[in-house]
Amino acid sequence: MSTPSLLTGKWLYRALLQQAQQLPDTHVTDHYRHLIKSDFRKPLPLDRSRAHDRTVQAQKVSSRVPLRPSLLRSAHTTQRTDPWGGGGGLVPVRFVRRSQLLRRLMAANEGHLHAIERVLDQAYQRKGKGSHTLLEPFLSPSRQTKLFNSPSLRSLLTSPLSHTSRNPTAKQLDTPPTLPPRAFPHSEEARLMGPLIPQRVKAIRRRYWNSQTGKIKKPLAVLVQGSEPGQEGEGMKREDLLKKVGLVGLGQDLEKVGRERLQLLERWTSVGRDERPRRSRRLRGVSSALIGPEEEGSSTWTDSTRLRLSSSAKEKDEGAGAKTSEPRKASSSRTTTTTIPNLSLPKWSTPKVLRPRFMRRRYEALLEDAPIVTVEGKAAGTKGGGDAKRDGDKNKEKDKKNSTSDGPADQERQVWVKVRLSEFAKSGNGRLGKVGEEDAWWIDR
Repeated sequence: MSTPSLLTGKWLYRALLQQAQQLPDTHVTDHYRHLIKSDFRKPLPLDRSRAHDRTVQAQKVSSRVPLRPSLLRSAHTTQRTDPWGGGGGLVPVRFVRRSQLLRRLMAANEGHLHAIERVLDQAYQRKGKGSHTLLEPFLSPSRQTKLFNSPSLRSLLTSPLSHTSRNPTAKQLDTPPTLPPRAFPHSEEARLMGPLIPQRVKAIRRRYWNSQTGKIKKPLAVLVQGSEPGQEGEGMKREDLLKKVGLVGLGQDLEKVGRERLQLLERWTSVGRDERPRRSRRLRGVSSALIGPEEEGSSTWTDSTRLRLSSSAKEKDEGAGAKTSEPRKASSSRTTTTTIPNLSLPKWSTPKVLRPRFMRRRYEALLEDAPIVTVEGKAAGTKGGGDAKRDGDKNKEKDKKNSTSDGPADQERQVWVKVRLSEFAKSGNGRLGKVGEEDAWWIDR
């Protein structure tokens, strides 16, 4: 991948839009086009727009007595020593940031794995500034009340599906392991040296909660479910459900966006029945002379194709034996090339064409790091979140692996908070996601 030169102004703007338009996902394309347009149309403050001019004037004035680069550099410029093949000097930060985005989009379009994963994470708000807006409704009640007793936040913290490291238990949330022995009044240290003041204990608890909330995977969607009105045990209102679990700040727009994003990812991951699987790279690389025109467009490896390959290899062996008296190994004559046509890359290099199967694997990996929070409310006397008890021990163990819940938030109106993964997500614990049509086709072969 050739590194682009330092583009500025409309040239950089056009190059960014062109690379964003070539991304393989329409949602990712719309996200980056909106991001690029809003970034270029955003007016700069007066001091920021003239920062580079002031540094240039300072360099001219101090030509006899050169100053240190740190004195000439402002908050909106950075020092670059020939990064794009041109002369070094002070470059505005906005040009550097946009040039980095241009190189990232170019790498994603060329098929580099790290760039594609980073582009998808930012577009679907797995990383970056947008990811903090998804976690804000879970943290806002604790910040206002100064009490960390939100059922929804406790469910995220205690669930292994939404924690990047070892998830704490409910007992550890109530009594953090970072508390010293003096925090307990009946301990020997508290009797000898005196107990800690309440402000100190409160600060230790807050730091422990802040460290644990920083390890939470941002939820992809919050699904609010309740019993349908008109039935026995009429369902609760949406506001009452969210109030009981501590999600008052969750608006309907944010819930709708999360639900649509989840449906979009699951649709990109699944394969329709009418879509035939593509042949592998090795099958597409076999010489077309051995495959008939009626089978060239087929995506199946039939017995007739295998017989034709074996017969052609046998004819080659007989012809080679008639010409030369020296015997040849059968394995060397049957060896076929597996190079990809019109692609001058080694077999271990990244292909220039993003295959649908490759992108589906990226979406499965994206859903693996995207927990889904389900808030289910049932009236008294109904079974809310009790599917595991009703279906037996086998389904109970399966439900424990796929979802976690912290129990009813209230006895009169049972509100259950569950954390689960999508059925299309790829799990690193040995559990496979939902098998699509293409995966079933490859398993049968």
